[in-house]
Amino acid sequence: MLLQVKDLEISYGRNKPVLSEVSFDLKQGEVLAIVGESGSGKTTVIRAIQNCLPIGGKVNHGEIIFKGKDLLKQSTKEKRNLCGTEISMIFQDCGNMLNPVKTVGEQIYAYLKNHGIIDKKEAHEQAIKMIERVKLPNPENILRSFIFELSGGMRQRVGIAMALALNPCLLLADEPTSALDVTTQAQIIKDMMQMKEELGVSIIIVTHNIGVAAHMADKIMIMKEGQIVDYGSKEQIINGSNNSYTRLLLDAIPKLGDKTHKGKTELTELTRADVLLETKDLTKEFAISENAKIVACNNISLDVYRGKTLGIVGESGSGKSTLVKMIVQMYKPTSGSVYFMGEDITKLSGNKARQNRRRIQMVFQDPTASFNPKMLIKDIICEPLQNFNLIKRDEVQAKAEEMLQQVGLPVEFANRYPHSMSGGQRQRVAIARALVLNPEIIIFDEATSALDVSVQKSIIDLLKDLQKKHNITYIFICHDLALANQVSDEIAIMYLGSVMEKVSDICEDCLHPYSKSLLDSVFDVNYSNDKRQA
Repeated sequence: MLLQVKDLEISYGRNKPVLSEVSFDLKQGEVLAIVGESGSGKTTVIRAIQNCLPIGGKVNHGEIIFKGKDLLKQSTKEKRNLCGTEISMIFQDCGNMLNPVKTVGEQIYAYLKNHGIIDKKEAHEQAIKMIERVKLPNPENILRSFIFELSGGMRQRVGIAMALALNPCLLLADEPTSALDVTTQAQIIKDMMQMKEELGVSIIIVTHNIGVAAHMADKIMIMKEGQIVDYGSKEQIINGSNNSYTRLLLDAIPKLGDKTHKGKTELTELTRADVLLETKDLTKEFAISENAKIVACNNISLDVYRGKTLGIVGESGSGKSTLVKMIVQMYKPTSGSVYFMGEDITKLSGNKARQNRRRIQMVFQDPTASFNPKMLIKDIICEPLQNFNLIKRDEVQAKAEEMLQQVGLPVEFANRYPHSMSGGQRQRVAIARALVLNPEIIIFDEATSALDVSVQKSIIDLLKDLQKKHNITYIFICHDLALANQVSDEIAIMYLGSVMEKVSDICEDCLHPYSKSLLDSVFDVNYSNDKRQA
């Protein structure tokens, strides 16, 4: 047995333990997936193994036995010697863990030097091997690059390369693919599994994506509120678990074959009169030098029907966000038009443009970044009304409470601050703020991607109810194909700034090779294709 965790309990200060009675084991070459919602204790488990608990974290009792020795009884020097050589870690965003003012090569050389490889030539040769191992092109260029010059997938590969540099026995991976689009995610996971076979390394992966867990893991551990509620083989958990919480998580996952959006069958009955918004040959170019430019969006023509949902999917950098920023007039198109209710809004300026923004609202991925932390929730919700002089100060409380009720939150939240609310609650507030002006269209830019699956499901159910009640039109941007397929009447698939095709059902209607490659990259416990079955 490589690793045994026995009756582990951890707390911060005198508060209630954040972990209690956590016990599991891991054999050499095995993969264990730890699955759970935010705050369940997943990351705390692997931080305890790595000996990097946050300040104030304390192990009350328990054992972490690695290769027959209790890590909790080792000296600081012994623990430090294990890091990198025997136990290594991959973080959620490796770009945040690396120094932005030093090249990748400089950081790898320093890492190797800390572990005894002092000779520069030897360190360079080892660095080249590390980069080649994770299949990054042109290793010499990668070593000369700064981390901000690399894409998200390339940064994760650099992180994996450094984690595997000294051939550890145990690899701890904390949400290593959650910030990546589906194709990059699939490539990273494929590379990790291949290196596991080549090196015989054991892996503990923390994830909220049960599809990823089902594809990678030999065993799955489900956590809730600091305790293990379900534990067993992949087959036992996915197909045979009777645990109510496990079933809740599985049922909350968007299913690729699920057509729950009843509007899907009605699009063929719609006419040009039902088109609320139309983009026509919309193009956006960004100059990167005097003689060079990037085409972010290229001749995009789309129709958005009143009361329906248009989903937009594609990899990072495909132009999704640039497209909607032109629709809401945050970017001025290089060429082309955006017709809203028959009027070309790209030609609007001044007060007319400002008034038009009342009719098209946007909900962002991270409400924390779009909220003023010093404002009460009631003021955040009513701020759009105040911007347009549509509300008096003594009406704010009542209006905020009305909007909170619409999005399923207690009216008492009106007098709270954003930091006192959960991620799902803040996203509901963001929806309330978008609704308060009674817009015709709401655009959701990855608005559920940072949420747990059960919270995500509740938000999607809310959006469907609001759409049915108010006949609102949605544009829904996401990289989750199953979710897009579930909520959208029609889906536009984007690649390198162009729309490859538009489909009503992404599982049945896709014809373009790129669309099929996206579909093949999805890790879904409920969906199978020629290449993959969880």
